[in-house]
Amino acid sequence: MDRLTTDRLTLLPSVPADQDTLYDLFGHPEVMKMFDVGFASPRAFTYQETGQWIKNHIGIDIAPWTIFLKESDEAIGWGGIAYCASDTQP
Repeated sequence: MDRLTTDRLTLLPSVPADQDTLYDLFGHPEVMKMFDVGFASPRAFTYQETGQWIKNHIGIDIAPWTIFLKESDEAIGWGGIAYCASDTQP
């Protein structure tokens, strides 16, 4: 699946071009309170880790998806089922 839309949102698979946007979102307190990283963290990933995280998930349709407001194309979040390094399979 390459795109999912609702009346208000567009969800697109995250791509390397989303690195700046996702890095900024990972530093936003309202986004991070919904990010279960298993510990309290103001930012889940460094800039480089954000880029690597995106690259690790390219071609896996379950995550990550960058979420945009349809009316403005503003990125407001991300979602999906994420692969964890401790997992043996995505």
